[in-house]
Amino acid sequence: MLDLIVQFLVILTPSILGFAAFITGSWVLDAILRARDEKGLDVTDFFQAVVKFIQFLGMAMGVICLAALIALVSGFAPSSYTDILTVILLAVIGFVLLIAPVAKLPWAALVAFIIAILIAVVIAFFTPAWIVTLIPFDFKWIVIGAFIVIGLFVFLSLKWIEDLIKAFAYILASKPVTLILAALGMIQAALIIFFPGGLLFFLPF
Repeated sequence: MLDLIVQFLVILTPSILGFAAFITGSWVLDAILRARDEKGLDVTDFFQAVVKFIQFLGMAMGVICLAALIALVSGFAPSSYTDILTVILLAVIGFVLLIAPVAKLPWAALVAFIIAILIAVVIAFFTPAWIVTLIPFDFKWIVIGAFIVIGLFVFLSLKWIEDLIKAFAYILASKPVTLILAALGMIQAALIIFFPGGLLFFLPF
């Protein structure tokens, strides 16, 4: 079953790269439609909705891109699509499609909250009764204190990673970068079907 999935991903590499590149640059189409938008023009509204849906698929397409990349470099299914440019474009475009929505989430706070809850629950339900009787005040304050301290510690430990990811996302998902990636990706996706290496085929070295 795994071999079939790998072969399927390898065979569809041009389609995966092309569609992922299109999603990466779909903001251009959205901007054009917005600029030409007229009240009462249902066709424009329809196409804007289609563009939004395509953009919504970005994260899933990023995962598929990286899966195709792994399938290519694994060597399980020999292919002519393993040139360095295709591999790099799959990696970068897949990463951009994944990091853009992830960067918008306050995941440091979410992870900190989940870990703090889990540890507070463990303390509340698994602390031996004889230890609880030795505490001179209400045991619930121990649980609340552990939740706050652990939550803050985990949050502060992860916040710099979240800020770093947001900085990467700001650069990689910027309009000039995504426009270049979209153009390169779609051109490469079309050319590798006919020429080994795609754009690299036309280089003199």
